[in-house]
Amino acid sequence: MDGLRYGFVTYQRARDAWSAVEASSTFPQYDVGFGGRRAFCRQSYADLDGLEAKHTERAYYGEARPRPIKKDDDLSYEQLLQKMKKDLGQRKRDRKS
Repeated sequence: MDGLRYGFVTYQRARDAWSAVEASSTFPQYDVGFGGRRAFCRQSYADLDGLEAKHTERAYYGEARPRPIKKDDDLSYEQLLQKMKKDLGQRKRDRKS
């Protein structure tokens, strides 16, 4: 890579990443970019430290893990709304008792 050294930093919060990019103009010897690591390296993502897999529902190499099936997953939006209204009505009646 032209004898230059490259590094990649991952931020937990997007606002911290934006702050770093905005502040990068004070360091002209560095070329700071936001995103694009995959295009730069031309290889698929590999979670080398395991942090993404630990904090999200994604496994190593970006493969999505199947999420648990909830009992309400097969209900439509309208059915869920009616169920919620019914549950709220029941709670109000229980409070009055």
